[in-house]
Amino acid sequence: MSVFYKKLNDNDYNYQIKYISEGEGKMNKKVAAIMAALLVVIVGVFSIGMKKEKAPEVAESTKVTVTDANGEQVELNKNPQRVVVFDHGVADILHNMDVEIVGLAKGKKLPEVISYYDDEKYANVGSLKEPDFEAIKALNPDLIIISGRQAEMAEDFEEIAQTVNLATDGTKYLASFKSNVESLGKIFDKEDKVSELISGIEKKVADLNKTITEKKLNATTVLTSEGNLSVFSGESRFGMIYNELGFANPDDKIEASTHGQQVSFEYFLEHDAQYIFVVSKDAAIGGDADSSVLDNDIVKNTSAYKNEKVINLNSEAWYLVSGGIDSTIVTALAANINPKIKSFSIGFDVEGYNELTIAKKTAEYLGIENISVNVSEQDYIKALPSVAYYMDDPLADPSCLGIYLLSEEARKHV
Repeated sequence: MSVFYKKLNDNDYNYQIKYISEGEGKMNKKVAAIMAALLVVIVGVFSIGMKKEKAPEVAESTKVTVTDANGEQVELNKNPQRVVVFDHGVADILHNMDVEIVGLAKGKKLPEVISYYDDEKYANVGSLKEPDFEAIKALNPDLIIISGRQAEMAEDFEEIAQTVNLATDGTKYLASFKSNVESLGKIFDKEDKVSELISGIEKKVADLNKTITEKKLNATTVLTSEGNLSVFSGESRFGMIYNELGFANPDDKIEASTHGQQVSFEYFLEHDAQYIFVVSKDAAIGGDADSSVLDNDIVKNTSAYKNEKVINLNSEAWYLVSGGIDSTIVTALAANINPKIKSFSIGFDVEGYNELTIAKKTAEYLGIENISVNVSEQDYIKALPSVAYYMDDPLADPSCLGIYLLSEEARKHV
């Protein structure tokens, strides 16, 4: 039995453990399979030392050099306090790192997976394609993080504040994601934790790749937009499905393109895949997803349709929040590969440290069972002696109590 551990919100309190069974079963086509990299980020403790007398030492401790999306070295001020973000994936990572921002490109509506930024304390600085430069200036930021959609406007951002492009390269997803997370770790002084946790992510992705490649699974990835169909290769924004997770592509001649290669319905019969992963651009940008686009007699004759393996992905996460951290990442993928899955979540009787409602909604959306544990102050204190006994050595990590209590409940069900 494989165990996947996910911290939903790194305030050292909320956790989620995913148990994936080895057995096979019928695929639930309603499950949204979000194939993306999994990151668990633990809150680090940041302390600034006393100012040194020598100028060079001060400069060395307050500057950091990171690699941007173009592979160039960029020098930035360390630990900026007023950050504006134009990449939803980065915003999600920062939230999980417990790093506050002052502004975000919200547009008309934020993707559900980062709806916590709907709070008015996070200023709306325009959309991903149309920045509101006046709103940005008013926030007086000391760092602006952009991505591919704003790359051509980089100089305009730089006139306001230090700017870095941390776009994720879909063709080299995991390597690009790792580079971005490491850069954020440097900027916000959380390098040690980030390094340790990225290793965990790489192992989990490798485990999933092993399952997929051993079963010799293949898949076609299609983007639907106003009735049009586009398929994608490994050299695209959806490259992780093929390059990191290990799905084979039944068509090795797809054009390498950001927007994909337009096809007709007959294409799916000609290149009969075991899985068809569907992303709706209309749904991602706030419109209505037309779930009937592939519901026709031609597609019904494909292996994927007959075996209920036409999977509608979470379009917001795939189209807008690619490169971020989402609690459904491993669960959704595993639910499609090994559908007998249970999720376990923990919350605390403290305002701001309980996401059990979100965990339950996520489980319902994915069509899996969720078992939740709500821990009181008394439960937490009562567990201390047992945790101290099992830890054996001193460790300044309050998260171990949550892990212990959640594991204690999980063992009753597996």
